[in-house]
Amino acid sequence: MVKLMVFMLEISKQNNLKLDFVDDTTKLLNKLNYFSGFPVLSLEDIYLRKIQIVTGFIPQMNTIGQNVFAGGRQEAKDFFDLYFLSHTFMPLSKFLIKYTDMIGIESFIKWYRTYDRMTVKLGLLDLITDKKLDYQAMDKHFHQELNILLDFIIGDV
Repeated sequence: MVKLMVFMLEISKQNNLKLDFVDDTTKLLNKLNYFSGFPVLSLEDIYLRKIQIVTGFIPQMNTIGQNVFAGGRQEAKDFFDLYFLSHTFMPLSKFLIKYTDMIGIESFIKWYRTYDRMTVKLGLLDLITDKKLDYQAMDKHFHQELNILLDFIIGDV
């Protein structure tokens, strides 16, 4: 069980800020950075945690013997964050190969094949961002990353 505290701060009548404080048990990839005395994760550590949040990272066996991953969530904001990190910082396939093991790769593959596309599409309509959101392009990007991972695991796909 993960310890979590959530605070909602009213910034203005129209804007709220949600702060999540999580008892993080994932090992750091890089040293913490400090800004104004506050510890801040590296971009790699943020990326890893975002992948874990989206795909789930606790392998469990279902009733027919397949691996399933507990802990994942299917929210449009996480889908967008993962796409943005993959598109601007480091391609998701490259990141997974470099920083995770086969369980991390398998959790992404399972997530991509099973995530609720309608929920994500509708959720993207509610996101407020200065970026143009194109679900088809985002899904195509994840599909390409999936193919790169499959090629890495089993050869030319």
